[in-house]
Amino acid sequence: MVNTNGAAIDPVFSEPDGRFSFHGVPAGTYVIQASIDGEVFQRNELPDGTSLGLRFAEAPGDLEADFPIPARPAIRGVVRDEFGDPANKVIVSALRYWWNDGRLNRGQFARTISDDLGQYRFTNLKPGLYTICAQTNPSDSPGGADEEIPAPEPSPLADFGSPAPIRYYRMSCSVAAGEPPLALDWAQNAEVNLKLESGPRLTVSGRITSGEQAGVSLVSGESDGGAANTQVRPDGSFNLAAPAPGRYNLSIVGFGPEAGLFAAQTVVIGKEPVTGVGLKLQPPARIAVSIRAPSSVLPESITLMLRADGASETFVAARNQQGAYEIRVDQPGRYWVQTRTAEPWCIESILLNGAPVLHGSVDVRAAESSLMDVTLSTECGSIEGRVLIGDPNRFPVVHMLMSGTPADPGDLYKSLTEDGSTIKVTLLPPGRYLIWAWPQDLRYPGPASLADIAGQATVVDLAKGQHASVQLRLVDPRREVK
Repeated sequence: MVNTNGAAIDPVFSEPDGRFSFHGVPAGTYVIQASIDGEVFQRNELPDGTSLGLRFAEAPGDLEADFPIPARPAIRGVVRDEFGDPANKVIVSALRYWWNDGRLNRGQFARTISDDLGQYRFTNLKPGLYTICAQTNPSDSPGGADEEIPAPEPSPLADFGSPAPIRYYRMSCSVAAGEPPLALDWAQNAEVNLKLESGPRLTVSGRITSGEQAGVSLVSGESDGGAANTQVRPDGSFNLAAPAPGRYNLSIVGFGPEAGLFAAQTVVIGKEPVTGVGLKLQPPARIAVSIRAPSSVLPESITLMLRADGASETFVAARNQQGAYEIRVDQPGRYWVQTRTAEPWCIESILLNGAPVLHGSVDVRAAESSLMDVTLSTECGSIEGRVLIGDPNRFPVVHMLMSGTPADPGDLYKSLTEDGSTIKVTLLPPGRYLIWAWPQDLRYPGPASLADIAGQATVVDLAKGQHASVQLRLVDPRREVK
């Protein structure tokens, strides 16, 4: 049992008949969770109508609540090749979605191997949104772990006058781009059959136009995507294999004589290889940071960073060898300014080369030098309020957009409600804030995009030093704009 302040009561074990009891529980509101064979079942994971939020009044007394453990969802299916034959020893992954940085992300939740009949099965899943993907096992390929498995020829007859290139099996998924994922609830079973498709090997090739010693990496822009690494050849060329079509970040880091030099580019891979990529190794961009305050202040009381657009990579202001603060950015591109402060300070303004960027984005170019002026203030604003919920056992999460737009979010602040319904955010600079709230629910991690629920946002235009009060309504997924 855990109360709303995070304090836990010593755990107990259930009896053979399933009964359990806590004694001497102080007054307060509590949430119960159970762990079975390492799996933790929490209040917000259980089916609707399950009452696991308990409130003990000041007067002594006993309360009783059942703790049903529902059946877990399961997924099964068959993997076949492009000719309809069962595909054995294929890696099958269950990718589960979660919400972060203003969008749905997905990552591997479970993994298995298809049997001789091409069959696979996932049990003991959690409710939520899923995509099932299949890919051939690289360790079974003739070329070793870094090679894909060639697809079989459709006919034993060979036309020696027109040799065909070798085709490779690619990762195949149950959900195509733009389609909704599979939604699973408690005790729900689903069947997902997959078909492997072949095509030419997907590669990215090119060369660096300066330097010779460098490492090359290709990282998928999706949270579940793969990665590849290699080194630049003596002639400056490189070649990497991509696991599937998609958006990738291609980055090159020099070493040896080229140490401290970088290059980066976004690469979109379709159904054909990408060739002719040319990159030049350059020094990183450096942004000198000047902090202004109405009185003496420890610079450690603020955190200032740049977060890459559409990625989790960040570059944080730190002291250089001369003791001054600067942000060193290895990869050119678009970045969002993110700040966090401690009492009693908040950000009043941020200027980059004289232009305001506090609630916006900045474009950073390789090898350029810039100046960022940060002004602190003690006249800080705040937003507090209450989430209007009908079920006291549903503890919502509040998401506040601090920069950017719903379609193009920048800095997003996330907070649990303090007692299941109230929220308070302090040390805020002036500006416009958009706020949403939705419950912690495994079956609805969040919208595919904040743009889908832009009309359900609570908008607060906060002046310098203003303290605003709001009432938030829970997001209604049925009202999402598709």
